[in-house]
Amino acid sequence: MRFSGVLLCAIAGATAWACPADAGIISFEFGDPAGQREVTYAQPSAGNGGVASLSYNAGIDILFGADLTQVGGSALSFPGTRLALSATVGSATTAGTNTFVAPITGTFVFTWGAQPILTGTFANGTLVVARNAGSVVATIDPVGDNPATLSMVAGGALLTALNGVGVSQLAPQFDAVWTLTALTQAALTSWFETPYIASFQSNASFSATAMPTPGSLALLGVAGLVGVRRRR
Repeated sequence: MRFSGVLLCAIAGATAWACPADAGIISFEFGDPAGQREVTYAQPSAGNGGVASLSYNAGIDILFGADLTQVGGSALSFPGTRLALSATVGSATTAGTNTFVAPITGTFVFTWGAQPILTGTFANGTLVVARNAGSVVATIDPVGDNPATLSMVAGGALLTALNGVGVSQLAPQFDAVWTLTALTQAALTSWFETPYIASFQSNASFSATAMPTPGSLALLGVAGLVGVRRRR
């Protein structure tokens, strides 16, 4: 299997959700800003025995988009948005030939002007590093005894736009993916024959989906189970 880049995906909930024709989904995205690598991964200082970190350069402007068309709104653009993303990564273990996994937990906030427009946290995730053409994949999945969690809260102008179409806030079903490309080096190495993820920098883009709060679904005429697409 070949991977084309790095995916940092956060998904809430312990079960799969069914969504009829993706009704009522709210989508978010930004493209990779040109001219620099925005993501920095710093390897553990003591090889695999320490804690690594992953962050996004909060001083870089991005064009953040929010598509509210499926909930009766319009497609919105927020130029000059800043993203602060900070995560900690634990010890890596092997998961097949040239593939390693490590736990990841973090926070992020998209800020437009002086106001946060989308804030989130994720926990119990898994960073997966696959040495396929220098690619890296990181994912958070709702499985196991201690499932992954993702929380996203809308604020500022985004919340005002949501309120304008009868949506009071985002519901706890989410799907978020950061795609990292153009790594500065292959991200696998070893420390006295123990594998760990080596430091790298990369470009990044983002896409996510969310549902409106359950109380708002009645306004949209959505019945039954609701959920999100998983972006893989």
